[in-house]
Amino acid sequence: MPTRSEHEAKVTENDKFISFIKAKRSDTDDYNSWVAVVLFYKIVHFTEALLAEAGEHSASHTERETFLTNKVVLPNRGKNDYKNLWKYYASAKYLCNRSRYCCMYPTCQEIETENECVTQYIRIASCLLPKHIKPGCIAESK
Repeated sequence: MPTRSEHEAKVTENDKFISFIKAKRSDTDDYNSWVAVVLFYKIVHFTEALLAEAGEHSASHTERETFLTNKVVLPNRGKNDYKNLWKYYASAKYLCNRSRYCCMYPTCQEIETENECVTQYIRIASCLLPKHIKPGCIAESK
């Protein structure tokens, strides 16, 4: 199971990749499909880094999403930050899947909007998720 620092290294690697692609493509939509995928995996690795701190690991997107919804978002659904946490996660996953499976090509504007969503997810998750992560939390959310 990867450690927190290994997941954080992936987040950093994803940032470097996005910066590299942005520098290469100028103002064109070239490679935006890949940027959309990398933005989603930035969220995945950030979430997994927080889970790893408690010795937890989700084996699939489904496990991670079940944990996020059942243990984090739904019990706190009246609080805006929790709703936004899920909104940003789902938005990044949607753009990633749309790019990968539907052969859609996100525009530069869509990528910039999604990049802001990912930034907001990380800001909110860094404050909220540690309160809900403890050993066994993934298994409990099934």
